[in-house]
Amino acid sequence: MLRNAFLWLTLGSLIPISSFATVDSPVVQGLGGGGRAGVPREALFSNPAAVVAVGSTFGFVHYEIPQVPDFNARGRGWSVGIYDVGDQTWKGGFAYTRTSKARILNAQQSYVDRSSFRFATGHAITGSIIGGLRGRLERIHGAGDGTKYFDADLGILFPFFNDIRAGFTIENVADKDLEEPRTIGLGAAYSLGYGIQFLADGYRIMTGKKEGERGWSLSFELGLAGDFLARAGVFEEAFRALKGWSAGLSWMGPRASFDYALKVTGRGPRERAHILGMTLAL
Repeated sequence: MLRNAFLWLTLGSLIPISSFATVDSPVVQGLGGGGRAGVPREALFSNPAAVVAVGSTFGFVHYEIPQVPDFNARGRGWSVGIYDVGDQTWKGGFAYTRTSKARILNAQQSYVDRSSFRFATGHAITGSIIGGLRGRLERIHGAGDGTKYFDADLGILFPFFNDIRAGFTIENVADKDLEEPRTIGLGAAYSLGYGIQFLADGYRIMTGKKEGERGWSLSFELGLAGDFLARAGVFEEAFRALKGWSAGLSWMGPRASFDYALKVTGRGPRERAHILGMTLAL
């Protein structure tokens, strides 16, 4: 199965999507960038320890259309990957991402063209406490070979109360210059029942010029008519001090699912991103 997973991913990487803070997943994006308390299908884009809860092998494809209307700028992003449960004693995820889009920082427009090969794996540390690791080989495309570097994210999941689970993350461990700074994050998820779940996330920048700045998100997920899930959230990004909201919808079939999310920021500058996703059981 692992051999097939590597072959599937290698072929997928020929398709011409980045750190936890850069959302590539429609599910995480629909939650306002939350998920540090664990989203099993999204361990490659949220807390990596959540990969332990993946129940079956499946592949996924995402397509993103980011826009900055105030600057008449836009871009596109792709991701393709697989989660493999192996023989249930080892579980992991692999993905290739590629993003090409405009980026606005301090009212200045630049262009980002980068790719990432990432993996995630996790294991029980003790009892009900689970640890996870996500490694990322990042490449910033430019003149010549561009810039390449390796970074990583760490995550822990643990029960807090009977209906509340919690998560802790250290993101961008390598803390590379001119890249997203190292952050620590906390998340909690409360299952109310009746298919309703509330999530709260917060994080703090630990290094660089933005040291001490904080970001957060509040979101919920609601089951509808058995096969549908609706999501919505509000958030504030620490690195660029942008506030906004998001919404998403998923249809969950027996062997496939389809996801959509919209993420909007409401001030200086306004940004909007549509992202579509599909998963397929393998």
